[in-house]
Amino acid sequence: KMFGIPHRAKVIAYTSAFSIARGVDTLFKIIKKRGYLKGKPYFLIAGSGKEKEAIIKLSKQDDRIIYAGKIPHNEIYKIYKAADVVLLPSKFEPFSRIVIEAMSMGVPVISSNTGGGKEVIKNAISGFLVNPENIDEWINAINLIIENKNLSNNFRKEFKKIVVNFSRENVFENFLNVYYR
Repeated sequence: KMFGIPHRAKVIAYTSAFSIARGVDTLFKIIKKRGYLKGKPYFLIAGSGKEKEAIIKLSKQDDRIIYAGKIPHNEIYKIYKAADVVLLPSKFEPFSRIVIEAMSMGVPVISSNTGGGKEVIKNAISGFLVNPENIDEWINAINLIIENKNLSNNFRKEFKKIVVNFSRENVFENFLNVYYR
């Protein structure tokens, strides 16, 4: 409701800076090929950066593209709660908090196989890792998640195992272990 998206609609989320390094160009290419996506999903986009005006223009041209603005970090969960899948098409990113945040909210993630997503995601087990330049791979992965509820449920079972590794307690304990070694 908050974003004006119908209750049962499928939602693809992007929550990152609008830069080439973060894959905004890949997002634009996916949006351009949205006719190949199953179920006519909505795109829920949050963030800011150089391409902000282009995102706003797209959202004015198509009511299935929603620009939510720059969301404060303590409210980003609202995007994940609305999403069926989160895209992380970064080309250069060592580790992304987005993957862990989305997983902790039970949302499948499709990430570039070149960035930090591969540190967390096991391809086709807990999400998908795809070539950031191959738009057909992105479209196929999105369609698999949108069409197959069992796949998303299987991913969610893996999320619980993954997310616990990144809890405040475990991260602190691991940091101390590295320090003492």
